[in-house]
Amino acid sequence: MHTTNKLEDREVITAKEIDDLFNRIEWSLIVQPLKECNGFTGLMKRIQVALVQRIVKEHNGEKTSAARFLNRTYRWLRKSEVGHSPRRD
Repeated sequence: MHTTNKLEDREVITAKEIDDLFNRIEWSLIVQPLKECNGFTGLMKRIQVALVQRIVKEHNGEKTSAARFLNRTYRWLRKSEVGHSPRRD
């Protein structure tokens, strides 16, 4: 996995690399957030929020561009940011 400053220049991470990444994380680092986030659904929501924040940052704060990148609507992205249950519009 390579990192550069430009989003479009990054290599794609494969599903296997994502699996490998999670396999390298110490189990205790997963258990605590599961407890704090009230289980799997809460943890996945927190991961979603973190990813959305990172994508918006990578798009220089351009939320319309970030929403397009995610194949979501601007409205979905805004709801996701304020903690509402995101739905696909």
